[in-house]
Amino acid sequence: MSKKTPVVAAQHKTSRSSFRAYVIGFVLSITLTLAAYILAMAHINSGHEKIGHGVLLIGILGMAVLQLFVQLQFFIHLGHESKPRWNKIVFVFMVTVVLIIVFGSIWIMENLHYNMSSTDVENYIIQEEGIKP
Repeated sequence: MSKKTPVVAAQHKTSRSSFRAYVIGFVLSITLTLAAYILAMAHINSGHEKIGHGVLLIGILGMAVLQLFVQLQFFIHLGHESKPRWNKIVFVFMVTVVLIIVFGSIWIMENLHYNMSSTDVENYIIQEEGIKP
């Protein structure tokens, strides 16, 4: 009979609990993905507007945010480190930068669309190029 040393027993217990956490995270991720898929398919397959566009959008975005938190908690282990404060600060900074880039790009594209959708621009280009209608 061999007895496990305390270090080996602690590692075995930690690996079992981390495996369990991975399985829970995987099941939650699959469940949220399938729920969003089912919600979208119910909206598409219903002949009449059973689910409104706003409800569909809010439902899918809500499940996406929940999935983000599941991924951060169970797979990236945000908050489980010895110095979680610094990792959270870096994560919040990264999210801020991504949001600035995404919303800045949308703002620029919307501004370009607004300025370029005028018929005055089309008439100016036709006149400058010498295109005869």
